[in-house]
Amino acid sequence: MNKFIDLVIWAIILFVIGYIHFLVTTQVVEVYKVREKLDWIDGVVVELGVDKSTIVVDDVFVGPSVSDVFRPYVKYEYIVEGVAYTSNRITVYERNYVDYLEANRQIESLKKGERIRVWYDSNDPGVSIVNTDISTIHIISLAVLTVLLIVVFYLMLKQIFEAVE
Repeated sequence: MNKFIDLVIWAIILFVIGYIHFLVTTQVVEVYKVREKLDWIDGVVVELGVDKSTIVVDDVFVGPSVSDVFRPYVKYEYIVEGVAYTSNRITVYERNYVDYLEANRQIESLKKGERIRVWYDSNDPGVSIVNTDISTIHIISLAVLTVLLIVVFYLMLKQIFEAVE
C-alpha cells in the first residue's frame, strides 16, 4: 500500500510539472505564431520609461501584502500606407517586474528619437510590438521543466518496476 501511495505522489508531481511545461510551451508557440503573421516597418521612439504601480497580493498563509511592481514602456510612432499609428506595446506578453532596475534594463538600449523596428499586424496595423524575441525566462523554464519531467518520469518508472518485483 505504501508503494501505491508513493506512485500516486509521483504521478501527481509528474502531472503538475507537465501542466506547467504545457503552459510555458503554449506561450512560446503563441509568440512564434504571432511572429509569422507580422510585417515590419521602421518607427521612431517618442517616449520611454518605467511605470510603477502598487498591487495587493492576498496570500492564504500570510494575508494581504502591498507590493510595488514596475513595467517598462516604449511609446513609438510608425506609418503604414500613409496612416500614422502610435503604440506602447513592447512584447506579445507584457510583464511586470518587482525590481525597477530589471524593468529599466528592458529598455535601456533605446533612446528617444531613435529609429526602431516595429512589428505590426498587416490586417490591423494599429496592433504592434517592438520585440519579437522569446524571453530568457521562457527558455530557462522550458529547459528546467523538461529535465524535471524526465527525472520524475524516470523515478516514477523506477517505483513501478520496484513494486512489480
